[in-house]
Amino acid sequence: MNIMVKCVISFFVLLSSLPALEVERYIPDSLNNVQVYSLKNIDNLRQLTLKGRNLKVEIIGNEKGKFEIYSNHDLGLTGRGGNDEDYKFDFDEFFEEFYKYSKENASSKGSVEKIELKDGISLHSSGNENFAIFDITCKAREISIDFPKLNANNNTPLKIIIPKSLALNIKLKKGDVRLKNIDSDVFIRGKQLDTVIENLKGVFNYDNLSGDVRIKNFDGVSTVKMLSGEIDFRNMIGDLKIKNSAGDFKMEKFDGRLTLDTKVGDIDLADVKDSDVMIDTKSGDISMKNFVSCNMIDIKSSFGEINVEDSQVKVLKIRSEGGAINLKGHKGQYDIELKAGDVHINTDQLDLSVDNFVSVDYGDIILNLEKREQFDFYRSTSDEKLMPEELNLYNDRSLRIFRRDKRDYYMNLSVNSGRIEIR
Repeated sequence: MNIMVKCVISFFVLLSSLPALEVERYIPDSLNNVQVYSLKNIDNLRQLTLKGRNLKVEIIGNEKGKFEIYSNHDLGLTGRGGNDEDYKFDFDEFFEEFYKYSKENASSKGSVEKIELKDGISLHSSGNENFAIFDITCKAREISIDFPKLNANNNTPLKIIIPKSLALNIKLKKGDVRLKNIDSDVFIRGKQLDTVIENLKGVFNYDNLSGDVRIKNFDGVSTVKMLSGEIDFRNMIGDLKIKNSAGDFKMEKFDGRLTLDTKVGDIDLADVKDSDVMIDTKSGDISMKNFVSCNMIDIKSSFGEINVEDSQVKVLKIRSEGGAINLKGHKGQYDIELKAGDVHINTDQLDLSVDNFVSVDYGDIILNLEKREQFDFYRSTSDEKLMPEELNLYNDRSLRIFRRDKRDYYMNLSVNSGRIEIR
């Protein structure tokens, strides 16, 4: 059981329309040198804003409505809570008045039970002069917590427990951020942040210069902007817009719409269903595997190898300047243009309910079609039908493939400098 000790602080913001916001500080017996700040009367709060320079912080949402901060440091607090008037309190400026009152009214141990401050704020404290500087302001149902002095390089992480429905606005220059079990909107902005998130539902907006981002179990709308860092997503649902200049991108288990814009870095996507995927990259390899019931894959690549395996996609569209393209087990339409490199297609069927196009400027097209007996093959230039025995020796720059005994839709293969090989 948590036991209140002598260093207990309570702050009350007196509001006309809302219950008083109360912050209590205590030290539980089970946690040595750890202080707990517990916020009360928070039902009307809608957002937590967290500010700092260099901070390690873990924020965990809970369904019981608890709001607690665990730290081995004295903290600076800024609260916003219910009307348009700001209440500010600078502890430094109050020291002289506080200790004068303490000496006159304190017990033998120097503790003060209650002190009335200006601007409707009350304080309970033991008079420990090591307290950090902090302000409390109340406005628009938002509480803001500022940690200007904590340093992530030599301090243990802060742990904050909040109601899971409370929105988060995090502004840090550098540090580590850990979020878990949040059912609300999250906005994170920083310069050098490593971020790990688990179980998030809502709008996620992330803007960071450098650092890694890892998210597991997300359902919502997300916008991520970075200059450098690795991105690792697992079990994602929703609309994702990602922009990163340098760094690898990996995602497993996705259902939704992905727009990915990168300059340098490898891309690895697996276990995707019912989705649209748009990728624009300058340099890096792309690997895509196990796409089920998807509408569109649209890839633009300047340079890098592209591998697509076991994809059930209505339209597979690739525009590449250079690098091999390897397609295995694709079921759907082909729309491929490659300037330099080879295209390898390995499949047991072709969807000829629409026209398909594969073209290469400088390189070869190698088609390994397991059920060749279901199709007719024609030279594109002369419209001459090829006999089965001719396919193994085919070495030309254009080829059209029709379904057997039908001439409605086709697959057209063409190369400018290279050859087409049927296996």
